Amino acid sequence: MKRYVKRLLAGILTALLFLTGCSKLADKDIQFTVGLNEDQLFKIGRETATVPEAMIFVTTQKNIYEKAYGSEIWDIDLSNGTFETYVRESLQNFLAQMKCMVLMAADRGIELTEEEKRLAKEAADAYYGKLSEADIAYMKLTPGTAKSVYEQYCLANKLVEELTKDVNVEVSDSEARIIQVEQILIKTYAVDANGNQAPLSEEDKAAKRQTAEEALHKAESGTDFSVLAESYNEGDAVNYKVGRGEFPESFEEAAFALSDGELSGIVETEYGYHIIKCIEDYDMEGTEMHKKEIAERKKSEAFSQVYDTFTAGLTAEYNKAAWDQIRFTGEARAEGADFYEEYKAVFGVQ
Repeated sequence: MKRYVKRLLAGILTALLFLTGCSKLADKDIQFTVGLNEDQLFKIGRETATVPEAMIFVTTQKNIYEKAYGSEIWDIDLSNGTFETYVRESLQNFLAQMKCMVLMAADRGIELTEEEKRLAKEAADAYYGKLSEADIAYMKLTPGTAKSVYEQYCLANKLVEELTKDVNVEVSDSEARIIQVEQILIKTYAVDANGNQAPLSEEDKAAKRQTAEEALHKAESGTDFSVLAESYNEGDAVNYKVGRGEFPESFEEAAFALSDGELSGIVETEYGYHIIKCIEDYDMEGTEMHKKEIAERKKSEAFSQVYDTFTAGLTAEYNKAAWDQIRFTGEARAEGADFYEEYKAVFGVQ
């Protein structure tokens, strides 16, 4: 379940952590303070994050998660607390990042055009119009605050575009190539009651090797690989899309050397013995998607270098009491009001 939740985070939190992973509130020189009022969550430089601003994202994320996975998602226990704790920390970092980027835009003289301000108001009006009176009261939200948040979000995106427009994002087919494989994994480790992994004894490992050789012999003799996988595979899955740098080096080296329909020998990694069958040695759709991901990562890395330098000296005042009141299991529903969807619809973002 924990692994499932982490995969879930990687997908949905992309909307929450929309630019780069660089600015975390925890990385700042934080002063815990009583100088902020009950609706002020933190202050970085001259920018303050408020409870109504945070609630826009709280309710949006609440609906995204609960629609897909049910309300019990918040109580799932992770290594450092519940899922709700994890997402709340992510929200802190996101808001800190957005506020830092507003400061950075002002420092560089980057402003919204009148048309961008008009679009921000249009998105804010559409979002606000979908809230019930009870939601508005619970979130303490005003039309002006909603408009301000859309403007800040737009400005943050504009800052990234301006600072990365000259970055070389060319990506070759070789760099982005995605292949599709099936695998049989015979594990060479055991898991104890606490979830810790420990390598098998040499004797047990030798027995596992013999099992892998048996499975390979059957595959080479023509037995259907998928049928063999049902009997022999000890991994979480059989089918994988593989890109460079995503799997152990020995696994990738063997997999990328195969053509359609070919089998590898026995490939050893830290996880055990793998037998790999190539299903498609060039996934065109997957490769094109991967090119875009790599290009975005290059932009993010270039932006991070400039951003980290700017934010290194910033300090933050943090209102723990106010943050402790931010709950994803709270009363507000805001059903049908999605901050990101309204932004994408109005600004024409895919």
